[in-house]
Amino acid sequence: MNDLKCDSVRSSIVHWMMHIITERNDPCKKYLNDAIKSYMNHNDKRLVGILIRDTSPNKIDLQYAFERLKSDNKTHLDMWALYLPIPISSLPGKIGVA
Repeated sequence: MNDLKCDSVRSSIVHWMMHIITERNDPCKKYLNDAIKSYMNHNDKRLVGILIRDTSPNKIDLQYAFERLKSDNKTHLDMWALYLPIPISSLPGKIGVA
């Protein structure tokens, strides 16, 4: 997420998404086009971070990640945390990706 504060990284991601969603019937295309127009016209930025941890919930843990990423008033930053009761290393097997 820290890299997403860089304009060139965001531009690369937008370019990649434009080429991935190329089919005319793709329902995501309209939403992508609307998001790109908004981004280009207003330079609005919203970073959404999801912290996945296999520890006990800890407000300080999430607050530290948020403070590290917060940079300017033009970027909206949302941080979510998922504290799992299982080790992260076991996730691929649990979701069928081995």
